[in-house]
Amino acid sequence: MAISRTAAGRKVTVLEVARCAKVSQASVYAALNPGKQTTIGISDETRQRVLRVAHELGYVRNDLARSLVTGRTHTIGVLVHSLQNQYFNALFNYIDDSCSRDGYTVFIANSEFDSEREARGLRAFLSRRIDGLIIARDPMHRTDDLLERLADQGTPIVTLGELGPDVRYPNVTFDEVLGHRLAAEHLYRAGHRRVMYFNAGKARGSNLPIHANRQRYFAEAWQAIGGELAFFETADAIHGGNELGEHVALLPEHRRPTAVACSNDRLAISLMAGLAVQKITVPDQLAVIGYDDIEAAAEQKTPLTTVRLSVEDQARVAWELLKKGLSGAEADDQPAENVVLEPRLIVRESA
Repeated sequence: MAISRTAAGRKVTVLEVARCAKVSQASVYAALNPGKQTTIGISDETRQRVLRVAHELGYVRNDLARSLVTGRTHTIGVLVHSLQNQYFNALFNYIDDSCSRDGYTVFIANSEFDSEREARGLRAFLSRRIDGLIIARDPMHRTDDLLERLADQGTPIVTLGELGPDVRYPNVTFDEVLGHRLAAEHLYRAGHRRVMYFNAGKARGSNLPIHANRQRYFAEAWQAIGGELAFFETADAIHGGNELGEHVALLPEHRRPTAVACSNDRLAISLMAGLAVQKITVPDQLAVIGYDDIEAAAEQKTPLTTVRLSVEDQARVAWELLKKGLSGAEADDQPAENVVLEPRLIVRESA
């Protein structure tokens, strides 16, 4: 039997939900706050009954009032470089799923490789008094003062992709040296000796160390094996493959590479499109290997061989680290935890 709503304009209380559901107020709290630690456990049947009654009564939780009492907003800030990039888009979705399962609401900010936009996002998080922050931050560290303000007010912070062994905040990154060695060794085993490395070092955000580092890691791996290596940089991270396709088509046969290693999958996909325009077939005339393993990599006409950086694993570990901070389990006098995940070679048809 449906329960009639209270008079229009009057807020429904937890006590009313408890009375109608014939449970205690503590049971209502447990049902409405999945993932939160409570002093009692409730059955799934009780939880569903409480949720149904709350819905029928039109109960809306007053998060503002609750935060004034508890000092918690049950919100998490996530700041990434670019949601147009499939890698960061997928990363955010996995983080959002994890946070939601534990009863947290996520606010997203998108820096687009712009430190001013990043600063605005962090100031917005400060004003919202988020409980925790997961951030792929400006590698030039131009927003450190804002991160310090968040940390000073007790907000746990987890960074993504920080370089080097000494990190200030808990961090989740990948073994990029291993990843590029996997790519280089795969090409060498396939018989390639004349290779080109393709990156977007001239594009927006070209000050990011990731461009220079990925090129350096591949170059070191390839030189350790032995073989010829050339480089090609583009200012267009989306369509730069057309430039390289034209460049390769104009090269004399004895100077043309037999394979191209790309600094990310977007460039590799763009390159395969550019090669198709030039009637250069992949992998018969030119092999292509990417990096990241975004969703689109497997969906190409010639599925892309690539190195997988598991965004699902990165998101899961980042949330686990943040939960440690939220629970107070992190010791202030201990160095920040730096988790380094291993990439995997994913062999498909392009190389």
